Amino acid sequence: MHKKLIHIFILLVIALAACNSKDALTSATATPSDGYPVEGRPTVTPLPDSYPVDETTNEAGNNAATESEPAEPTSNAPTLTPPPPPPEPEVDTAAEPNATQPNSTNVVIEASDGLQIQGTYAYPGGVAPFPGVLLLHMLGSNRAIWSETGVMDALLRDGYAVLAVDMRGHGDTGGTPEWSLAEDDLLRAWDFFVSQPEVDAAKTAVIGASIGANMGLRTAVNQPIINTVVLLSPGLDYRGVTTEDAVTLYGQRPLFIVASSEDAYAADSSQKLIDLAQGKKQLQLYDGAGHGTAMFDHEPGLIELIIDWLRESVSG
Repeated sequence: MHKKLIHIFILLVIALAACNSKDALTSATATPSDGYPVEGRPTVTPLPDSYPVDETTNEAGNNAATESEPAEPTSNAPTLTPPPPPPEPEVDTAAEPNATQPNSTNVVIEASDGLQIQGTYAYPGGVAPFPGVLLLHMLGSNRAIWSETGVMDALLRDGYAVLAVDMRGHGDTGGTPEWSLAEDDLLRAWDFFVSQPEVDAAKTAVIGASIGANMGLRTAVNQPIINTVVLLSPGLDYRGVTTEDAVTLYGQRPLFIVASSEDAYAADSSQKLIDLAQGKKQLQLYDGAGHGTAMFDHEPGLIELIIDWLRESVSG
């Protein structure tokens, strides 16, 4: 009896061990609700967002998925610096030195006795200073004659500054003709003219007609810096204004005289003066051309002839 109990106990132990082994096997092969066994289940890798996923070790020593930041550039990596912008092209805003625009203005020059000598001062456009020409009208005329005959415009076109004056007793100046005072008037007019910044005082001329021719020659005697004189119908003596003495004092400077043969006194005086002239000289004698500035109406080429003379004697 005692032996049977021992055998039964042994059988119960074996049976109990067998049951435990079956439960363990069942637990090891159990499947979750999605139908995949725990062991051998395929691993799903999540798609990256914007950075790759690295496996790193966390503080507990376990592998953890982390986003790796973009690598910072090392200090030795070359730095690309964009080239500097090209320099802006230089713009020349400076005005041409001494550049002028054509200009004409009325001027007033005070005489020794306070008389206001009226004049017209004009200069061309271009680069100053310009050679200058003083214009002296006939007896009974005025400075406007030089514009009416086209002389002033022709001089300006050829690059000359011009001063035309009304001598005392004439035009806008008024007063009475006093030729002894007129000589000083013209010296003051000349000083005013060459003091202008547009006028080259070293390149100047005087053009005069009739008594203005006589006054022009005497002005040149008083101003040795004047390069040349052009005399239209001069006389040996007009109203006490003489030329024979003056032409001798004029010296070696160039002298151009124009007259018309029928204007006998002017023609004879012109021949006498050209004979007395000591330097370069030229006498242009017309026939039937009239007296003084009237010759421009009859001889259209006279203006160009005068300008050619000025080019050689002043500008050249």
